[in-house]
Amino acid sequence: MKEYFEIIKIISDELALVDNGLKRIINSFQGDFVLNFSDFVLENSKKIRSVTTILFLKSAFGKVTDRQIKICALTELLHNASLIHDDVVDNSDTRRGKPSFKSLYGSKKAVLTGDFLLSLCLKELADMNNTEIVQIFANSMANICNGELFQLENLGKIPSLEDYLLKSEQKTAELFKTALICSLICENQSDYAEKAAVFATNFGIAFQIYNDLQNVLGKKENSDLENGIYTAPVIFSQNPSNALDGIEKTTCLLNNYVSKAKNAVSDFKNSDFKDSLLNLLELYGYE
Repeated sequence: MKEYFEIIKIISDELALVDNGLKRIINSFQGDFVLNFSDFVLENSKKIRSVTTILFLKSAFGKVTDRQIKICALTELLHNASLIHDDVVDNSDTRRGKPSFKSLYGSKKAVLTGDFLLSLCLKELADMNNTEIVQIFANSMANICNGELFQLENLGKIPSLEDYLLKSEQKTAELFKTALICSLICENQSDYAEKAAVFATNFGIAFQIYNDLQNVLGKKENSDLENGIYTAPVIFSQNPSNALDGIEKTTCLLNNYVSKAKNAVSDFKNSDFKDSLLNLLELYGYE
C-alpha cells in the first residue's frame, strides 16, 4: 500500500499553491509574531482537507482553478485556528510531534492567535463576494464549535454511538464537506454538490474513526483515554479499561464509511487522479 506523501505527489503543484495562498493571507499583516504562526500553519501539515478536495476536483474535472485553491487555503486557515484553540482547551503541550502553540507562547497568545486566523479567514471570504460561500463557512464554524462543546461537556462519559458519530460529523467531517462544496460553488459546478457531500461526509467521519483507533492503539500523541474522551473503541467495549476489546467493531465501522466514500466516486472516469483518491481511501481503511 502506498504511503500518504507518495499518494499526494500527483497534486504537489496544487498543494504548493495552497501553501502560497496561506503565506499571502498571513503575511498581509506585518509583525514578527506573524512569522511564528505562519510556521505553525505550514509546518508538518498533511493538508488532508485540501488533498481530498483537489483529488476530487481533478478526478471530476481534470483541473482546479485559482478560486478553488483559495477555498482550500481558507479551509486550512480555519482548521489551524481551531487546532490552536483546541490545544488551549485540552491543555495540550504537543501538536504534530512538536510543541503546541499554547506551550510555546501561553494560552492568552494562543487564543488571540486563533481568533486572528479566524478573522483573516472571514476577511478573505468577504472579499470573494459570494454570500452562499460565506454562509457555508459560518455554519461550518458553528458546527465545529458544537462538536467541541459536546466533547467538552461529556468528558468522562461514554456517549452513544449515534452521539459519537454526530460529534465526528460536526467536529471533523464538516470542514471536509465545506472545502469541497464551496470549491464547487465558486465555479458553478453545483451539479456535483450532492455527490461531493456524500463523499466528504463519509471520508471525514472515517478519518475521525481512523484517528481514534490510532489513539487507542497508542500511535497518536495526547491520549484521549487519559483525557476522558471516549470514542468508538470504548463505546463498543463499554469499558475504558478494555478499549482494545472494541477494536474489531470499530474497524468494521471505519470500513463501512470508507466504502461509502468510495461508492460516491465510483462512476468517475478512470484516471491517475481517481486512482490516487482511491489509494487515499484505502490508506484510511483496515482491510
